[in-house]
Formats: sequence, C-alpha cells, structure tokens
Amino acid sequence: MPKIITKTGTPRTCGGAQTYVVGVTRPTASYLYLADGTKVRATNDRGRGYEYLGSLSRTFLSPRHSPNEFGSALGLTKRSLRLNVNGEVADIESIPFAGGRIVKTTNGYEPHYYITDHLGSTRTIVKPGQSKPVVVAEFDYMPYGTQHIVAEAPTADADYKYTGKEQQGAFGMYSLYDSQARFQNVSDARFLSHDPLSGSFPEFSPYIYCGGDPINRADPTGAKIEDPYNIYSNHRAEICQQINGLEQLSKTLRDSDMLELINRLIYKYRTIINEYDRLDQSDVTYKIGYWDKTGGGTGYENGSIIIKVGRNESQGVIAHELKHAYQYEMGELSFLIDQNGVDFGSLYDITDETAAYNRERIVNAGISYYLTGPDQCGEWNDEHVRQFGRKNNLVYGELGNGPININSKIGQRIRVISSFMSYFDIKPYEVYTRKRAPKDDFLYRISGL
Repeated sequence: MPKIITKTGTPRTCGGAQTYVVGVTRPTASYLYLADGTKVRATNDRGRGYEYLGSLSRTFLSPRHSPNEFGSALGLTKRSLRLNVNGEVADIESIPFAGGRIVKTTNGYEPHYYITDHLGSTRTIVKPGQSKPVVVAEFDYMPYGTQHIVAEAPTADADYKYTGKEQQGAFGMYSLYDSQARFQNVSDARFLSHDPLSGSFPEFSPYIYCGGDPINRADPTGAKIEDPYNIYSNHRAEICQQINGLEQLSKTLRDSDMLELINRLIYKYRTIINEYDRLDQSDVTYKIGYWDKTGGGTGYENGSIIIKVGRNESQGVIAHELKHAYQYEMGELSFLIDQNGVDFGSLYDITDETAAYNRERIVNAGISYYLTGPDQCGEWNDEHVRQFGRKNNLVYGELGNGPININSKIGQRIRVISSFMSYFDIKPYEVYTRKRAPKDDFLYRISGL
C-alpha cells in the first residue's frame, strides 16, 4: 500500500509552525514546519526522531552573511544540523559541511565525505583513515531512486541518498524521500501529492517526477529558482517596492506629462515581475549566486541555468542576467555545453544584449531612463550596445542582427542537427528550450524542458 500524507484535522500551530502526519494505516511520523516551509522536527509516535536547526546550517554557505539573510528555500534538511530526539531529550546527530556531514559515532564525531553523481545522488561515503580514506558506504539506484543493493558493497546508515534528499528510513519508510515541497515515493516513481504548478503543464500528470526523465533531471527542492543568498528574492522585492511607491506617487501628480512617464515606468516594472513569474513557474532549474568577478554572467551547467553576479553589483546587473534567463526560457537564447558554464549558443544575437542592457538601465535609472539620452542612462539601440562591446573588448561588439530564436531559420537548423545527433548517438553541444518540441528532439530532452 502506498504511503500517503494526511493532515490530522486542523494542523497544530506553534509560533507560526504547523504539524502534519505521514502514515500508512496509522500515523508513522509527525513533521513540524515553520510557516515558511522549513522543517524543524520529525518524530515517530513515541517522540523519537530528529530536530533540524536549519538556520545554523545557512552560515556554512557564506561567512559574510548572517543567518537571517538566507531564504527558506535553503532550509534544506541536507544542510541542517540534525539532533537526535527522544521525547524532550536531544543531542547532536550530525552537522553539515560543504563536502558532507560530521556524524556522531561510538568514538565521537568524524567527518563523512559524500561523493555524488550528476544528479546529486550520494554514490560513495568516505571518511579519513590512518593512511588513506576509508569507504564507509556505496550506493546504486534504479532510475527513480529505488536502491539497488549490491551484496559486496559496504553499507552504512545514511539518510541523504537519492538526489541528496533525506530518506525517511528512520521511520520505517525506506521508499519515501522528503523533497521539501512534496514527499516522493521512489518505489512508485511519483510524488504523493498534487503539483501546485500542474496547471502550467497540462501535458504531464500532476504527480509525475521530473517529467518522466529521472536519468537526466532532478527535482532537489521543488523550487524553480534556487537562490541561496537571497539575491533573486531581495531583487524581486525591490522591484515590487518600486512599483508600490510609483503607484502612490501617481495618485498625487498633477503634471500630465510626468504622470505618463510614471505610468510607463510602472508598466515596465510590472513586465519584469511578469517575466519573473514565468521563471518561477518554469520546469527549468535556475540557480543564482555570486562569483569573484565584476558584472554578471549566465550559462548552462550540469542541467541547470546558472546566473552569477558580483557581490557588489547593482540591481540593474541582476535584472540584466535574469533577462538572459528569461530569454532562454522563451527560446530566444541557447547555451553551449562544457564551456565553463557561461557561453551563449547559436541563438545569441545583438537584440538579446540590447534588451538586457535596457533592462539594466531602466532598473538602475528609474524615471531618468525616459528623461536622459543614451550617453547618460537612457535607452540604447543595437549600435550603442555594439560600441560598448567594442570599447570593452566584449564578444557582442561584433554580434549580428536579430532576432534569432528557436523558430527562426537558424533555430530550425539547430533542431535538425539535434535530431541527427540523437539518431547517431552523438553527444550534444548546445541546449535550448522549445515548449512544444517533438519527443524525438534530443536537445529538448537533455536540457530538461
């Protein structure tokens, strides 16, 4: 009988937290969550289980940020300090670090290093030995996550396995994994609850995992934009705050010309939010973070679109790179594979950069975007972008005209080439998105769209 998730009447609340129960024929485990979805406690009917100090784990991500600067999307149990609990008694069971977990053993605490595959699944756990590392455990999986037992392989109690998610084996539910947004039953190759975004993808079952492609894709958090440093969430909040302020200002203005400009700016900012909504609802994984450079960059890496910005960059630079992410989402951009994460493909043209730079300029300049010329902070055309590229030795200094997208002649050629490569089993070199791509379109499949 498949395990199910049920609410036991009205959820018990405590300080913004809610308790839900997972069970088979009767409750097997109770889970306590904060209002933002962060799991803080999981216990069986005898009060034994784990507590999670997720806020502590966030300090491991970057020492320059305080714990409260990280969003709930990274309240992941894999990154949480986990306590063994027995009733009201608790002691530290394991502590996360960048390469694995420090676990409690009979001899005290020792580091266990997790070696993972392209999906983030734990394949080997090793620990330091006297002369060389010692293999603690090895794991193999069937496509949807059922563990494939190999008799001669060493094994150990470890909960963070398939795609790095937490297996609920401590409660006797070895087929159940906590995927944050939903629980996943790997033996049934499905989620246990309805996808809240299923209306955007009517061609898929609302319980399907990774669109039926678990070999190339993973759904580690249920989030569409992975934002460990709150870059995206703070940026989006800033745009929304600007919209609210402009709307209040528009109610008091008497100058009709200025009112028209304010309304145009509100429209532009609302367009930005609408594009971000599209990214939020996408089945593509977008990951945004910092890099040790100035400016920003967007590219493809390990099945995800990676967005990087410098630590002290403006809101406009963040908007610039998110515009490129949206262009990829809409089939206006493609990316090359194995190019160190940032390299545009065949669909890249000058109009993509012009749109991104104008997005950057209007976010940074506000109403001055309409009141000044291109030599200050006003709108740029394609030639302005080319001149800027030549002056700064950037690749788009010599970009050709557009628009080039997946439905253009070049885009059609890419689709033909991808089908040819698929037929002859040749490794692809470029990824793109096309929402209605045929099922035999290899690049469509490997890019996870």
